Parts: sequence; structure tokens; C-alpha cells
Amino acid sequence: MGNPTRLPAYYYGIVVGLILSDGYYLKKQGKLNWNAQLYLKQSLDHFSYLWFTFSQLSHYCSNYPKITTGVRSGKKIFGVLFYTRALPCFTQLYKLFYVDGVKTIPSDIYYLWASHHL
Repeated sequence: MGNPTRLPAYYYGIVVGLILSDGYYLKKQGKLNWNAQLYLKQSLDHFSYLWFTFSQLSHYCSNYPKITTGVRSGKKIFGVLFYTRALPCFTQLYKLFYVDGVKTIPSDIYYLWASHHL
């Protein structure tokens, strides 16, 4: 898996792309030393996308994707979810993309990406 405190450039690009779209981080509240985990949830219609993404990041995960259920507009829906291990590299990105627990886009996002790739 490499260094858990720094994502290689290829994986950094995947993870940042997920955060800019449907991905999200969760960090246990009240646990100062608890690292963040990356989550991706999609409807069953997008299973192939989720599976491809999982296959790219599977070495950061400890479980296979799981089937989920929910209700949208009064109708039961099925989805698929995967999440990573809680690692320092995800906590670093959590701190960049979350302000008071709310996902935000850093104003210097280009420079964050460029500095990671230099």
C-alpha cells in the first residue's frame, strides 16, 4: 500500500476527483486521533463505475463494496457503497476539503494538485 500518510500522484488524482463529485469523507466525531475514511455510494445503475473505482482503490479498503437501501421520493432504491480504511492520507485531504464538517472546494485547489505532482 505504500506510505499511508501520502497518496501517490495517480491515487491522489482519483481521490480528489471523487471528492469533487460524489465521494465524501467521514471522520468519527469526538475522536481527535481518528483518521478519515473516503466513501463512495452509487445507485445500482452505476455499479460498473463504482466497481471500477473500487478496483483502483481496493488496496486502501478492507472490505468489498456493500449493497445499501434507501428511500427517495417515497420509493425504495438500492445502491452500492465502498469505503477505505481510516488513514492519515485521507485525513490530510479531509482537512483540505471540509470546514466545520461541511465539504467545500478549496480556493487554491489548482495549487494543491500542482504541488502534489511536482
